[in-house]
Amino acid sequence: MGALTSKVVWGQLDDDNPATPAGGANPLQELEVPITVAKGATVPDYRTTGAAGMDLHSLDRHQLCCGIPTLVDTGVAIALPFMLYGQVIGRQGLAAHHNITVHPRTIDCDSRDSILLLVTLWDQTGAHVIEPGDCIARLVILPVARPALTIVETLVEPTLTAAVDTARSHHTDARGGEEDAGASSGEGERV
Repeated sequence: MGALTSKVVWGQLDDDNPATPAGGANPLQELEVPITVAKGATVPDYRTTGAAGMDLHSLDRHQLCCGIPTLVDTGVAIALPFMLYGQVIGRQGLAAHHNITVHPRTIDCDSRDSILLLVTLWDQTGAHVIEPGDCIARLVILPVARPALTIVETLVEPTLTAAVDTARSHHTDARGGEEDAGASSGEGERV
């Protein structure tokens, strides 16, 4: 795994405001991601200005039967940049009102296939039909952390003090200061 780990630094921290990257810009704010859309498919979009995820819609009609997982094609493929991934989350309304689960899915940055969703109806009283254009899930785009792993004899119990110390050491490291003492102490075997 060592060769596949990476560190992303979005920018140097502003000395006047350590919580804001230099220049105050969010590097993800102006991000544009290429997609392909099949004929008849709905382009994913954010329902509101504050929505964390984009709506994903069914391309085709599907008759769901109780307990039988069904693959639902969205007709949309996405080319995510390196170190970002997509997390598919089912709609709460489908679960609450129709007893339908959209199984979670990860979309890696190297995937270029149409987004397929695994959907299961759990209502034993009948079937449910998903129509073309029905919103069935949300797609949230998130950054990826790919840390190196270190084999140790025992794990240290977390404490609030340790969390604050870790955050401070990473903040110092990001500003060009000393490296995190735990990371360079030679304790444990790096994988």
